[in-house]
Amino acid sequence: MKMLHIFFESNVKKAALGLLIIMIILFAVSCAQEASIDDEGEVQIQPENNRPGYYGYINKNSDMVIDPQYAEANEFSEGLALVTLGGGWGYIDHNGEEHVGSGFKDADSFSEGLAAVITMEESLWGYMDKKGDYVIEPKFGRAQYFSEGLARIWLAGTPEASQGFIDKTGEYVVPPELEGSEYCGKYGNFYNGRALIAKKTYLEDRFMIEYGFIDSEGTVVIEPQYYCANRFSEGLAAVEKDGRWGYIDVEGSMVIDLKYDDAGDFSEGMAPVKIEGKWGYIDSGGNILIEPQYDDAGIFSEGLAAIEVDGAWGYIDKKGGIIIEPQYAEAGYFSEGLAPVCY
Repeated sequence: MKMLHIFFESNVKKAALGLLIIMIILFAVSCAQEASIDDEGEVQIQPENNRPGYYGYINKNSDMVIDPQYAEANEFSEGLALVTLGGGWGYIDHNGEEHVGSGFKDADSFSEGLAAVITMEESLWGYMDKKGDYVIEPKFGRAQYFSEGLARIWLAGTPEASQGFIDKTGEYVVPPELEGSEYCGKYGNFYNGRALIAKKTYLEDRFMIEYGFIDSEGTVVIEPQYYCANRFSEGLAAVEKDGRWGYIDVEGSMVIDLKYDDAGDFSEGMAPVKIEGKWGYIDSGGNILIEPQYDDAGIFSEGLAAIEVDGAWGYIDKKGGIIIEPQYAEAGYFSEGLAPVCY
């Protein structure tokens, strides 16, 4: 019995010592790195620049330039990136330093020198400059970034509220009489002189939404007729009808037939399209440049495009060559040399 007691006591001490060592290791790395214990009891240290669930920024060599620390992050625009910061939204520069303040209830990226923001204390949106001063006082239910000198605004805070367009003085150029749609908020600003509009047709127990386009004076130039439509880019816009996507020009003529499962915007002469469940890339003539082979795909920017393979995102060049191996849970496009990614 004595030998058994000694054996038991010895193993308890070893187990306690092992647990203590593991705790010390975990504590030692906790200030700079995350760690965990795998199924075999081994300590696995998670590198700081691979922090799961958070966004950071990489360069084109896949170096982590700004460590993952943001629950959400947008691409850089005019030297600043919109990220979750200080319990709300804020802006950082290329060094990851806070700029213009933080803690906004909601905000949009800087564009044409201004950003649409709403503070925690306010119930209306306004526009501020990079000094943090209001250029257009808060008076809108919702607001979007400027593009081609105009910005879409909502009279109330819901996506379905009436919408219009203002200039940089805050004056209406297109009266707030457009029908509301959340989708217009995503793709609705002016590009190539055209902006998306929605038309609702009310039926007995539901309503149908069709999309068209107006010019900068608010005149309808492409009648609402598509079940879905993206913004114009490089003279073309992806549109959908009866479950098939194609592309129209700024006059509304069909340039690339409705033949794709899904379609994205043109950028740098190429657009992602979905064919039989896989994404590839076409040129403005509808010719396939990169064969459909990806689970998902983004636009080209600065010569690279984010693509998804087996649940992981990486980047390809315009020939389809892998430049950054798929390894991210999410990935944005490159802008100003950096791209937001999440592990």
